[in-house]
Formats: sequence, C-alpha cells, structure tokens
Amino acid sequence: DKTSSLSVCMSVCGEAAVEAPVCSNGSYIELHHHVKMVRVLRGLVLSTLVLVIFPAIGEKNIVIPVNQICEDSKGENFMSNIPRTIDGVVIQSNDERDIDCVVTFQTESILEKFLLRFEHLKVDCNDHLYIYDGAHDTGSPRAHITCDSIPSKVGSNGFIITRTNFVTLKYKTDSWGTGNVGFSLIITAFKNAKQSGCRDGFQCDSYFCISKDLVCDGVQHCGHGQDEDVSNNCAGSGLLPLLGLEAGQVIGVVGLVVLLLFGGGGAAWIWSCRVARDRQSRTELIANGYLLQSGGEHTNGINTIIDRNGSGNMHLPVQGQEYRRGKRNHCWG
Repeated sequence: DKTSSLSVCMSVCGEAAVEAPVCSNGSYIELHHHVKMVRVLRGLVLSTLVLVIFPAIGEKNIVIPVNQICEDSKGENFMSNIPRTIDGVVIQSNDERDIDCVVTFQTESILEKFLLRFEHLKVDCNDHLYIYDGAHDTGSPRAHITCDSIPSKVGSNGFIITRTNFVTLKYKTDSWGTGNVGFSLIITAFKNAKQSGCRDGFQCDSYFCISKDLVCDGVQHCGHGQDEDVSNNCAGSGLLPLLGLEAGQVIGVVGLVVLLLFGGGGAAWIWSCRVARDRQSRTELIANGYLLQSGGEHTNGINTIIDRNGSGNMHLPVQGQEYRRGKRNHCWG
C-alpha cells in the first residue's frame, strides 16, 4: 500500500528526498521510458538529416582530374588494374607534366556503350592522348589526340561511340608546358533506347538512353544537351531553379520539417506529462507523510487537506487555498 511504499522510499532515498519523483509510484520507470522515447525521436531526426538531405545535395556527376587518375593507376595492388564502372565522368586535364598512365572505364551493363565528347581541348604538341575501344591499350586507337586536334574534328562530328562497353585512355606528357593546355573529356554510358527501352533512364532522343542521375548535373551528357534543357527544370525556369533547389531537396526538407514537428510535439507532450506527474507525486507524498505522522487523514469534512507550502497548518489552512486530491493524469492512467 501507499504507507508501506512511502516507508521503503524514505528508508532508501532518505527523508530529504522523499518528495523526489524518482521515489514515488514507479516514477523512475516512467521517467526512464520517457527518456528512451526522446532518444528515439532524436535518432530519427538525425537519421533523416543524414539519409535524406545530404544525398539530395550530393554531386551526381563524377569529375576526376588526370593527376588523380594516374596516381590511382600506379597502385601496387590488383585493384589498380580493374576497370572503373561509371555512368558518367568528366576527365579534367590542366598542364600535367611527366604523365604516363593508362586507365580503363566500363559500363554497368554489357548492353551499354560509351559516348565520348571533348568540351575543351588544347594539347601541347609533345603530349599525346590515345583513346582505345576496349579494355586494353593495344591495337589501333580510335583517336589520337595531339596539338592539331580540335573538339569538332575528333571522331565523327566531335563524338566517339565505342563498339564495346569498355574504353581505355592512355595519356603521355613531357616535362614542358605553357600553363594553358589541357582538356575536358565527357564520357557517358548509354544504351540503345530502341532495342532495350528507357524505362528507368532519361531518353535523349530516339536512340540514346542515359542514367537519370546525369540529368541536370551541369554537364551535357546527351549529344545535344537535352539532359540540361530548361524543360527538365534544370535552370532558368520554374520556382525550384529560382530558389536553387531540386525536387529531391524539396522533398527531403519537407520530410525533415514534418518529422521535426512530430518530434517537437512528442517532446512537448512528454515534458508536460512529466511536470504533471511530478506535481501529483509530490502532492501524494506530502499527504502520505502527514498520514504517517498523525496516524490518520486530516479532513475538513469534505476533502483531504494537504499543506501547499509546507507550513504544517493542517487544521486551519488558508481559506480556499487547500489542495484537493486530483484525478490520475491521462499520461499514465
């Protein structure tokens, strides 16, 4: 009963701590449960922030400097010789010296091929870039890039389309340079939309189908830039471009706001429940304390009277200021 529970509480916690909510009616268990709920809500908010917002603002297109490619290809382990699987990549060169490296890319599916296009091209006459249609730098290259090469004359009207799902680049430079040489090579994996369809991708025209991740990334992967057109809300039209946002970012932000609102409401409810519980626990403990001291309840003929301010005046409380026993709080039954 309450009297025996109060006695145990006073013996364990001490008389000074008898009013603490941890010693009343299982409040410690309730408090522990509420703390766990707060921690769960906090974890959900943080998880949403990491898993929803961050991926939404990440780069969709891979930009790799030549120096990084060549450094990776010099590794002393077998992984350095494995072709890199890509959907789209931009190779950036800027006056590299004493470079001699080979790198191979492959598509995710054997049904795909590569489309290569130079966005910028100015190579020194002592530097050479070889493009091979396959997984090795053997045989005749599809293109040999040197100082007399210009973007519109490379391949067919400025485009190189591989016959396999591999492409290999071999780049050699000397120790000299003018500081304004280099190139920007866009490599895009695509599949034949007429033969394989384009249900999960972006169809550039009646033939090319590229990954949706390459749309609106600031790089023209389609032959004529359809993936960066304003009709796709990429730039210059609609509310989202004006705000500098994408649809995925907006969805992520809205989801986070909703979760924060639910989390904040839940935290406020838990806090209000704890305050109400502590107030009721304090009231019951004081009442039980007087009950132990006097051996019975003090009443004014109507309700049990409990000292509000600890004055001890149980028989003559201030008119209209006495406490009455409250109802059980709805938070815990």
